[in-house]
Amino acid sequence: MSRRLMIAVAAGVVAALVPVPPAAAGAPVITVLGILPGHTDSSVSGLTDTGTVIGQSFDGLWWNPKTARAVKWSRTGAVTALPTPPRDPNPHSRAVDVNEAGTATGYTYGGPDYHGLRWNADGSYTELRPLPGDNSSRPVAISADGTVIGESFGPYRSYRAVRWAPDATVALLPVPPGQTDSRPEFIDDHNTIVGGSYSWEQRSYTLRWDPDGTYSDISGLISGPLAMNNAGTITGFHAGRGYTETVRVHADGSRDELGWLAAPVALNAAGTAVGGYEGDEEYGHAVRWAADGTVTSLPELPSDTDSWANAVNDADIAVGTSSFSLDEHSVESHAVFWDAAGKVTALPLLPGGKAGNASHINASGTIAGGANTTSGHLRAVLWRR
Repeated sequence: MSRRLMIAVAAGVVAALVPVPPAAAGAPVITVLGILPGHTDSSVSGLTDTGTVIGQSFDGLWWNPKTARAVKWSRTGAVTALPTPPRDPNPHSRAVDVNEAGTATGYTYGGPDYHGLRWNADGSYTELRPLPGDNSSRPVAISADGTVIGESFGPYRSYRAVRWAPDATVALLPVPPGQTDSRPEFIDDHNTIVGGSYSWEQRSYTLRWDPDGTYSDISGLISGPLAMNNAGTITGFHAGRGYTETVRVHADGSRDELGWLAAPVALNAAGTAVGGYEGDEEYGHAVRWAADGTVTSLPELPSDTDSWANAVNDADIAVGTSSFSLDEHSVESHAVFWDAAGKVTALPLLPGGKAGNASHINASGTIAGGANTTSGHLRAVLWRR
């Protein structure tokens, strides 16, 4: 069976923002982002075109921390803890998305319930409450005007797709009759939402909700959405013709077939998609699907066997990992980028570190991700030229 690479990296303790010299003139410079006092690890979950970064800072190893806190880094790399309500019993918080205004969304967790939050650019926060009768809210994404989508649920109650308006008013997103659970996946800056609904007794649906809240059933075009851009283009899977194929669906309903065993996980404004292809011999190979249909194989580094692309900007520069297997259960991953022609370049690692993962890239070419050193602590990093 094929496998998609799941990359885990760790990084050493660095108390403040630390640039590390590049290996060669003109190469990107790796910069370690700051962590909260007493913490050891950090990770990235969002990067804006203006240079704001969001993620988490951890007290202890990132995969089993004593405390995890949602944080935001400024363009200079200064770290700020995103505040939580003083009476919130949850020990952890997570930031999941940020818009170009610097407004982020996420939630607190670790107790009996999830508590949704929107963190405003001025440092204040707004609580995103669940639907009446529920006791948990879990945001997924945020749009340009501060509209947030996510889930509302409770003990022994269904997960329901909701939208919080800029004033934090919560509204249920409607679903076809008989559907018991729903989840929104993506929202664009026009407030169009894509997600799905399901029931244990009926078929599942892929849905697109317009800004006025009405929905369309797009299950005939796509079954499992993976990415969406502001033009309304969606990539994902479609179960048809006896097997699951990969597709790119445009706002006008037209569709491109991208192949079998492919996973286009990111889109740029023009509709260029990147991700990977799970090919023969259980190796993953990074791929770029251009808007005009051209398919470009994105190669591994010479010493590696696997590659995967995680993000792409509007200049068609993709970022991701190039890897090889250490043993049956683990891989060593190297952060890389591919230029518009498809040439792969290794991104510098931290001193003594062997692994890295590039997960985000913005319009100016700043790359965000994680890297490790020999001490085994994950650290959030930026790469800039």
